[in-house]
Amino acid sequence: MEKIDQKDQGKIVKWLDNYIEKAAVKFYPEISTYVAKLRDQNNGISPRDLAKKIVSRKSFKNGLVGSATGIPGVLALPVTIPTDLIVT
Repeated sequence: MEKIDQKDQGKIVKWLDNYIEKAAVKFYPEISTYVAKLRDQNNGISPRDLAKKIVSRKSFKNGLVGSATGIPGVLALPVTIPTDLIVT
């Protein structure tokens, strides 16, 4: 396997940061609503603990979706892959 030099790593990281920033701006209203709802449900929680809670919930959901779409196997790949991508 070929190693990526440090200059290319920097470009990849910069591209990824820009991509995430654009996605966050695009979906900001939904993200803000979700975070505000969780804050209301968990009064007094620290920002770090709130972030852990969000990551935990989303990881669990993505695991369930991945499991559910993986059950039918190869025959259902044309349907399950797009469904999995849309939901996650």
